[in-house]
Amino acid sequence: MHSRLQRTIARPAEFHGFGFLTGADVALRFLPADDGTGIRFQRVDLPGTKPIPATLAHVVPRQRRTAISNGAATVELIEHVMAALAGLQIDNCLVQLNASEAPGADGSSLDFVHVLLEAGIVEQPARREVLVLRQP
Repeated sequence: MHSRLQRTIARPAEFHGFGFLTGADVALRFLPADDGTGIRFQRVDLPGTKPIPATLAHVVPRQRRTAISNGAATVELIEHVMAALAGLQIDNCLVQLNASEAPGADGSSLDFVHVLLEAGIVEQPARREVLVLRQP
């Protein structure tokens, strides 16, 4: 079984773009997070709302996009942000947004990858939890 240390970003990083659904200007900020935190999204335009863990338990049904909610806040179109974090093997990160959706770019995760690489990636003391499928 493959095992490695958890990872986060070394320093905050920002990306600005527009929302595909709303057309609004969207600011997205990646922040380092403690080991064991996971990926969480937080709506800073809704004061007092707690971060939403990017887990299956928080997914809400949408057509042709991925959305998560904690009941008080919802974040839409997170799939390209999640792809960038997963592709770079970043386990822990707080993603803050000032809108209901992640900003669009060229329709891929490439711009997010560049921003995250500029922030730097660091290992953390805790080992990464590995899930193994034993049956299809």
